[in-house]
Amino acid sequence: MDLTFTVVSWILFATAAISGMIAIYSHLKGYSNHQIYFTLMMIMIAEWAIMSTLESAALEIPSKIFWSKLEYIGAMTSSVFFLRYATGVAEIRNKWFTRYYFVYWILPVLIIVLAATNELHNIIWQGFSWSPAGNNILIYHHGPGFLVAMGYSLVLVGIALFNIIKALPEMPYIFKRQAWSVIIASIFPVISAIIYVTGNSPVEGLNITILSFLLTGIVLLFGITRYKIFDIAPFARRRLTEILRDGILIIDPENKIIYHNPAASELLKIQSRYFYSDLGDIKWLYNECVEYLNETSTDKELIAQGPEDLWLNIQIIKITDDTKNYKGHLVVLRNVTIRKKLEIQTSGLNDVLFNSHKQLLELNAQKDKILSIIGHDLKTPFHQITSLSQILKEDINGLDKDTVIELIDDIIKASESGYGILEEILEWAKTQRDSTSLNPQQINILKLIEEIIDSLNITAANKRIEFIKVIPEDAIFFADKNMTTIVFRNLLSNAIKFSYPGGKIILSSTSESGKSTISIQDFGVGIPANELSSLLTNSFKTSRQGTWGEKGTGLGLLLSRELIYKNNGTIEVESEQEKGTTFKIILPVE
Repeated sequence: MDLTFTVVSWILFATAAISGMIAIYSHLKGYSNHQIYFTLMMIMIAEWAIMSTLESAALEIPSKIFWSKLEYIGAMTSSVFFLRYATGVAEIRNKWFTRYYFVYWILPVLIIVLAATNELHNIIWQGFSWSPAGNNILIYHHGPGFLVAMGYSLVLVGIALFNIIKALPEMPYIFKRQAWSVIIASIFPVISAIIYVTGNSPVEGLNITILSFLLTGIVLLFGITRYKIFDIAPFARRRLTEILRDGILIIDPENKIIYHNPAASELLKIQSRYFYSDLGDIKWLYNECVEYLNETSTDKELIAQGPEDLWLNIQIIKITDDTKNYKGHLVVLRNVTIRKKLEIQTSGLNDVLFNSHKQLLELNAQKDKILSIIGHDLKTPFHQITSLSQILKEDINGLDKDTVIELIDDIIKASESGYGILEEILEWAKTQRDSTSLNPQQINILKLIEEIIDSLNITAANKRIEFIKVIPEDAIFFADKNMTTIVFRNLLSNAIKFSYPGGKIILSSTSESGKSTISIQDFGVGIPANELSSLLTNSFKTSRQGTWGEKGTGLGLLLSRELIYKNNGTIEVESEQEKGTTFKIILPVE
């Protein structure tokens, strides 16, 4: 393969050498994530220039066509790499672009394949002829494929330049100068490509596009030496803010956001569109900070609550230049949500512990009182059992049958009394452990009351107590039957206990607003006013004796209250001494 190097060949070779050096420098000095694409672009331009050098030096048409086919590799890929690099410079965080970046490669790959197989279809070149200008220049008569390839490359470069120019206002000063170097360097090949495509090349057949990259390389070399393109310092400053976990906002004197780092984007759920937007668009943050965003303000630190339970430590720092002129504010956002929630939880736990301690003291007091009650109230029936049993043992032979039966009856009553006391204590203890299962159902009030009265008939008959029932046959409530049975048995037992012999007890029921109210009214001794207010509290008192000296634990009413509350009901009491007492149980109908 014969080669003759002309002036054009040497210019192209110089372009390849400069492009290669810039690619190496970019690789060694590049510190940003998108820098790799600039390096790849310069490598492809160097490849393009080397193939063009060989094409210009080749003496035979087949050789020139061969090298031209290889030129398309660099020519079609460099613009795609440039677009990706520009997207990184402009900080366009578009997930669609990065995810579907491969789409931009479809047409370039197709064009490269078409160039390699042009002899089969002539889509890229339709013919060849020598240039009248001489200098070993071959004129390529381009087909539609070439025009599509050139148009596509120009569109990609145009989009890339548009993105960089659009991002200029958001860039720090040092980045602006570097970006301008890239913009100016890119203009030369764009203009040259347009001149060549429109047939206005100064030398017929000469593709000045690749020659223009010599000027591009010179501009980039100037930018590297003068403006420190790819230098670590500005990138390090930018990267420093990017890797910080704290959010960084830079606010100008007009309260415009001119920069925010990725941490701020994540904390505030904002995207790049907030560059140069008003801080007021983030209303909650603006309301917290606006008081301190002025020229006369001093640095401020505060804790604020954002949306979705977000808590931030906000530092507002005034920015001034070397001459102390006000330039804006730096707002540093630190996520303290976990710490704040822990503080709230700790405060809540302290309250819980305090209340638990208080309840524990109350329970201890209750325990002591219960033990006192048990000791007092259980002593009598067991003493009676012991005494009566001793009498039977010592005098069984001297006692007649009726006396023995009477003593046994007394022993049975004392046993039943002790058992009843123990049963009340156990039932109350179960409610305190919250271990009683709840099985609510609709209950017929009249039927339940009659069942309980039947179980208390002997006690009531002994005192000649009359029950008067004013309860509709269809009256119902919705509650646990076992629990409500215990409640009504307790209340009816108390009504009998504190009624005078020959008295009466009225049981009535009304229904209103989805609630049933069951009243139990006796006309006995009543309750002293000073005891009425604490009757249904946890303040235990030794039970009062009934009208016949009946004993109890004092737990019956407390047990009744606990069980009614478990069934979403309430219990009320009205009483007047020596006139009687009325208990009202209010339960849901359904």
